[in-house]
Amino acid sequence: MPAESCGRATRGDSLEPRRAPPRASILACVWLSLSAASAPASDRTLISRLVRDGAVTCEPTGRFFCRNIHVSCSGRSAIPTFPFKLEVDGEVGRITSDSDASGIVDRYRDATVRWTSDGAYIILRPRGDNGYVKLLAPGSYSFRHYSRGVGLMSRGRCD
Repeated sequence: MPAESCGRATRGDSLEPRRAPPRASILACVWLSLSAASAPASDRTLISRLVRDGAVTCEPTGRFFCRNIHVSCSGRSAIPTFPFKLEVDGEVGRITSDSDASGIVDRYRDATVRWTSDGAYIILRPRGDNGYVKLLAPGSYSFRHYSRGVGLMSRGRCD
């Protein structure tokens, strides 16, 4: 499906009534809009790779979750960070890890995914729970997790 036909009538069918496109067509149009806008540039972003491959692997930069990571680790917790695989399929996603001893990934088995229209980042949120994984197009991520009501964070890189 050419990118220019996403959401528009094509020659010869302009008199036919418009019908809602099937979900697969919508996802294809989202992928095309993210990748066709500037093919060489978008191929270099991690978001476009995630759209194409459906998964990326992520590695934390610190060893433990912290109360604040905006400047450095402030209020280090006893919860260790872990490498994980972030997988998406449209608006559903999950993270998996063999190294998570605290059970955090269980909350992300059936998470929701919010894609930004400009391809700058995605946010993965657990259903019915607080927290998120925010992945930026260049490959950095921030992970917000709540343990006993206390917000903890980690960050790292995905590829």
